[in-house]
Amino acid sequence: MEPGDADVKTRVPSQLKTTPGVTASGQHAELKVLVAPLVPYPRIAQQLREEGTVVVAMEIGTDGVPTDVTLVQSSGFGSLDQAAMQAARKYKFQSPMRDGRLVTAKVEVPFKFFFKRN
Repeated sequence: MEPGDADVKTRVPSQLKTTPGVTASGQHAELKVLVAPLVPYPRIAQQLREEGTVVVAMEIGTDGVPTDVTLVQSSGFGSLDQAAMQAARKYKFQSPMRDGRLVTAKVEVPFKFFFKRN
């Protein structure tokens, strides 16, 4: 099968409506996901049949945009890690509210890269 064929899948939590997080004060918060971009499977990773899960931590500002993105768990493949990090920077959340004010938060999001098995 050639790279780019339909057997290649990237699973991200784009279907999630909320994701668990923690506010700056350490309180649990559910962050509503407003934008979860599709993550392209890197061509080199397709060619080498590389698969794995990347976990990315995002610091979310009061505007819902990631202010800092950190690799928490590597897939073991740089191209997959980079694709996940780039996608994470494009996320947008509805920031949680505490006492009537928007607050910053932190979330961890897994990105799963795998080949569809028949």
